Amino acid sequence: MSSAPACRAARCPGCSPGTGDPYHYVRVAGLDDDDVLIVGGEDHKSGQAEDPGLRHERLESWTRSRFPMAGEVAFRWGGQVMEPVDCLAFTGRNPMDADNVYIHTGDSGMGLTHGTIAGMLLSDLIRGRDNPWAGLYDPSRTPVGAARDYAAENLDVARQ
Repeated sequence: MSSAPACRAARCPGCSPGTGDPYHYVRVAGLDDDDVLIVGGEDHKSGQAEDPGLRHERLESWTRSRFPMAGEVAFRWGGQVMEPVDCLAFTGRNPMDADNVYIHTGDSGMGLTHGTIAGMLLSDLIRGRDNPWAGLYDPSRTPVGAARDYAAENLDVARQ
């Protein structure tokens, strides 16, 4: 006989993903014998925020106003989300590298979706099978119509 995990749902006004500025999101994950509430957001361009401590404080304040039962903060971290100018991940053989080196990056915060696509695409590429998505996600592609955005972003980086 198998058992199913207990599921819970709670109303959470103002917790919808992708809403608000700054953006916030919540997830629940199991850790040991407990549930952990994962809260993220307060996004900024890499290298363009001089207040990481304040961003963590704002995340905690936002969380406690919506989840007053939350316990102590167990972990804090920051990461980078690569935003390709054409909004598509880079998945395939790594340009300017050995023929057997493959990459997947540029999820734009859509890792569950792009990660699934990457698993299928990379598996096909490694096995030498055709895949209709290979050109679309090719890391060496030239994004059509993205030259202006590419130039603007690189000028922004140069100003730093």
